[in-house]
Amino acid sequence: GFADLALGQMEQARVSFTDALGRAMQHHQVSNALYALIGLASVMTREDDGVRAAEIFAFAIQHRFTPALFRDIARGELTDLAQRVSLDALAAARTRGEASSLEQIVSPLRLGQLLSQS
Repeated sequence: GFADLALGQMEQARVSFTDALGRAMQHHQVSNALYALIGLASVMTREDDGVRAAEIFAFAIQHRFTPALFRDIARGELTDLAQRVSLDALAAARTRGEASSLEQIVSPLRLGQLLSQS
């Protein structure tokens, strides 16, 4: 996923992260789900969905099962977003993300995947 992202292959990155998220959720692997979420949010930042991405990054940063390396990735992406998203929108997204559960973050992504497949 992140290799595809670095190469600018957004659709392949999205597919990789979405598949990884689905497997992680199916097997209750929270850390892997968080990594996939950070990857999906990274794709979103490059596709101009920075507010939703900020919400996911904020959720991942504060989650107790997010490993330090994953947190660092999310923090870096969130810092970059601060240059492109209004401070008010960013603050609101961070507040929502920090107050969310894993299922609240994942459910809209699953719904979006189902809608795009139909």
